[in-house]
Amino acid sequence: MCVPCCICVSTSEVVVVERLGKFDRFIQPGLGFIICPCEQNAGTVTFRVQQLDVRVETKTKDNVFLTAVVSVQYQ
Repeated sequence: MCVPCCICVSTSEVVVVERLGKFDRFIQPGLGFIICPCEQNAGTVTFRVQQLDVRVETKTKDNVFLTAVVSVQYQ
């Protein structure tokens, strides 16, 4: 017996759906449906931009140590 279930996907995310253990599709933001015994939510992927601040210390040719903060933005 197949029972449809509702999934609410928030903005800037997509849901990965597996059918019988294999990748089937992505569910876009909004209201989505899966068939419960056959399909399952395998996870979510976020499209938000995240930032990582890294402190780097380096030595120049004249033996001066410099410290710089590098910001890396990734999705």
